[in-house]
Amino acid sequence: IKSMLEFALLKVVSESTRIVPRRHFGLISRNWERKRFYKCAKAYRTEEGSYGVKLDHRVLRTPLRKVFQVPSELLAAAVAQEWNAQEQYIQPPLMHLTALCNNVIDDPTKKKKDTLVEELLGSIHFDTLCYLTPEPESLLLLQRREWSPVVDWFNERFNTSLRPSSALLPSSSPTPSSSLTDLKVYINGLNDWALSGFVHSVHSCKSVVLTCAMFQCLISPKSAAYLAALEMHHQSSLWGVVEWQHTVESEDLRSRLAACFVLANEGTTELNSSANS
Repeated sequence: IKSMLEFALLKVVSESTRIVPRRHFGLISRNWERKRFYKCAKAYRTEEGSYGVKLDHRVLRTPLRKVFQVPSELLAAAVAQEWNAQEQYIQPPLMHLTALCNNVIDDPTKKKKDTLVEELLGSIHFDTLCYLTPEPESLLLLQRREWSPVVDWFNERFNTSLRPSSALLPSSSPTPSSSLTDLKVYINGLNDWALSGFVHSVHSCKSVVLTCAMFQCLISPKSAAYLAALEMHHQSSLWGVVEWQHTVESEDLRSRLAACFVLANEGTTELNSSANS
């Protein structure tokens, strides 16, 4: 089962490193680019028992010059895959998994875990899935059909009472703060690695509900990206796709969420058991 999980996660990383166009209409700035100076990136075991990445003979370091070290060989191999996917230029803005790991190691914000948890709980009141678009009716029906099963699962799993609304200013909060106890316990159970992925996923898809569903393996990163950008996909179905905008944004979001999903494997025992099943 473990080997099957590792294969699935590495496949997710492989997809996330190839689906975003390399240089496209300002998505990547030349100021970020550096020519690739290595032939091969590979994972290795450190003397401390953790895992790192080497670019040929060079040890990979974080932006603050700390030695890059992660808790599992799978995660190190996934990061190495991300570096191997670089072509003529190294493009950090597209290396989401490396950036997430660097964020855990360097901890640039110095925020305490309690602060992060409270911010995440507060964001549930502005969750994308809590606000339906009243017009056009076809979009409203689509949102209800696609979002309702995920919201119902979330309410049952975390004992909440989310009530999606199409009103611009709902008369009441989507769910009382007192009913977020189970969600708070779940988020507090994530370690630093999984929490970094959780926070980044919420910021990317603007939804705690979708992030929990993805971390609990109810939906895939691809499905989470689709549901988060449901309005854009609806508009594209009516008016057509602008490849240099819609396609790039959609695949970049999918890539970001795929990186967060890989970090989810570094989380709690409950999370790992869900992934294995």
